[in-house]
Amino acid sequence: ATSDPTQVRVSTTIPTARILQGTTTQFCANGDIILEAETGTNYTYNWQFSTTATGTFADATGNNKQASYVANVAGFYRVVVTLDGCSATSTPINVTSTAAMPKPQIGQGGSVTFCAGGNVTLTALTKSTKYT
Repeated sequence: ATSDPTQVRVSTTIPTARILQGTTTQFCANGDIILEAETGTNYTYNWQFSTTATGTFADATGNNKQASYVANVAGFYRVVVTLDGCSATSTPINVTSTAAMPKPQIGQGGSVTFCAGGNVTLTALTKSTKYT
């Protein structure tokens, strides 16, 4: 006996799995950061989380099926990108949390009043922290 013919489709396109932020990023305590994967036509995404770079990765919590993911827990994240049944996995990104930055204190560097077109110099008193 012979079986019915079956069509076999071979995909020659391997998706790109890359997190745009690089290999490390940081967010303030009680905050979050948006991680972004490289996008492509018909890509599907699955964000994964682990407490170590070489540990076991499991599905990240929340909305983990989009090209971007909101991370609010420190750890390692990676994204698995699939296209036509072929998958690729990104290099993990190390997401760390830092204590909230101290409130900046400003010291006046001159007069607090100035004429139109003039300027006044303000100085951050907390020298060890960069403010923008």
